Amino acid sequence: MSKSTLRDHLTSVHKSEISQLSDTQLEESELLVCRHCDEYICTSDKQLHSHINKKHISKRTATNHELLSKHLFEEVNGVQKNHWEEGLAFLKSHEFTEASFRQTLTSSINHRLEASVLRAYYQVLVCCVEANKVAKETKLRSTVEFDPTPIWLLAFVFERLVLAPNPNKKQHPNDKNGESINQLIHRRLRLFRSGQIKELYDESNQVLNKTPSEQAANPVDVQKSAQLAHDLDNPKTAYARATKDTPVAVLDDDAIANLKKLYPSSYNLKLIYNFVQKKIHNTRSTTVVNNPQVALSPKIMYKILRRLKRGKAAGPQLDSLDIFVKLGSAYSRAKKRKEKTDIKLETLSEFFTVILNGNVPDKIKNVLRTTYTVALHKDLTDKSKLRPLGVPSAIRRIVGIAAVFCFKSRFAEYLLPHNVAIGVNGGIDIATSTFRLGVEKYISGPEKEGHLPSRVLVSLDIVNMFNSISREKLLQIMARDFPELFPLAHMLYSEVGYTLLRRGDGTWEALAMEEGFSQGCPLSPIKLMHGWYPSKKRGWGFFLNFFPSLLDTTVETHQRPTIINSSLTNKPIHSLQQFFALINMVVSVFL
Repeated sequence: MSKSTLRDHLTSVHKSEISQLSDTQLEESELLVCRHCDEYICTSDKQLHSHINKKHISKRTATNHELLSKHLFEEVNGVQKNHWEEGLAFLKSHEFTEASFRQTLTSSINHRLEASVLRAYYQVLVCCVEANKVAKETKLRSTVEFDPTPIWLLAFVFERLVLAPNPNKKQHPNDKNGESINQLIHRRLRLFRSGQIKELYDESNQVLNKTPSEQAANPVDVQKSAQLAHDLDNPKTAYARATKDTPVAVLDDDAIANLKKLYPSSYNLKLIYNFVQKKIHNTRSTTVVNNPQVALSPKIMYKILRRLKRGKAAGPQLDSLDIFVKLGSAYSRAKKRKEKTDIKLETLSEFFTVILNGNVPDKIKNVLRTTYTVALHKDLTDKSKLRPLGVPSAIRRIVGIAAVFCFKSRFAEYLLPHNVAIGVNGGIDIATSTFRLGVEKYISGPEKEGHLPSRVLVSLDIVNMFNSISREKLLQIMARDFPELFPLAHMLYSEVGYTLLRRGDGTWEALAMEEGFSQGCPLSPIKLMHGWYPSKKRGWGFFLNFFPSLLDTTVETHQRPTIINSSLTNKPIHSLQQFFALINMVVSVFL
């Protein structure tokens, strides 16, 4: 059978099954399939290149200046001059320093003011989507006018520029020298829409805020903090704040030295990723990539927006989940009232789809790899024991949620039977409670009859686990088992990331993260479990690849510490030999 005949047969009879053809089968048949849509099959590179270029690569003729003038400046055209040429130049050449404040006015805006802010931010996202399209003319694609980087930066710094705290508040209602929040933000919106980015950046740097040392000397009342979380419809955070006494550590030289120990240098395992980016060339030396793509539908995007929690910490650039929560709520209100809205879910889903597939400029990848870290005291009597909490960009957190949402069924199938919390409502809380109830009857029942328990529940707590995991091993697993997510994992973990620390005096320091996963990213626990699963399947040798340095391990038994020899229980383990010996001992007791 000729290639053309086989192609025609597959297209007419088995079109819905084309996606199931493996690369090996296609190579043997000398056929090519478009992995963007999995519906187009052809016999030559030229045909495939033409299809992808025509159907799956969007192009633009408008320059960055024209895009911003159309979508942002047009609304203030009558009252402002167009400064986007200077604004783009500033975004291109200037590195934003860390702000002195950590909270913006996002939660303080309502009604018409909120609508004005949301409209401006949504139009920034529209510009990002348009800017990510390649120039129609090949010779223009590497020019400054078509570089999407400065426009994409606006999505991350918008809240800092427009919603920074008021440095010149009204001292009383009749104060003519100060500005109300309404006056302040409307003025900033006019500056932002007209491209006066430097002026807004300089104004944000005028905001004076307390240093961490000053905040620690006069801490926020716990009950007030818990009430604030509850007012933002976040009862879980409210409960944690009200019941757990975990004060924020003031970082000095000793504290930072202890934190540096938690970020190991690269293990340099030199593993091979079985992921080949398939590139198709044509006679004009242009290239297209033919790999599976992740696509967020507007319906899924809406579900994600509705599940986001308000009042969460802002990212390193002060972007927050709150503004996306407000976008989702504004869209929902308009639909319920059958009102017209400028917010299109298609634009939001396309914006996050671009990031999910790793198709963002290199500078934006660095922003997504950066986290802000705050350290909590584990033990107030021992200031060296710190729990670092990493806060990545809000946009990265939404991307992580989207990846989990789209792949939760595959994750659950992949991890079963060794993990039962993925893809289950209630997650780990339901799983642990179920296990405890299941084990309890084998403990309390025999004890009532004077017999020893026949079951034990062992909880392993690996100290600094997230920071100690091999990134190379993760990328190898993703390339083999989840190729659609490899571009995202590669974007986040193939290069060194940085976490920002604020010292007690208010100055900043950056620590390199060469290994481990970023805490605060919804994908991190899933990636962690991907490392544990093969260790169960292939033996403990795999464990050594994923955790090249096992620091400490604490083993606790479920409510019955005396079940296991007390000399081994609740004590740190400093070597893999001790770890394996303990596991084998626990298993042998019940065999």
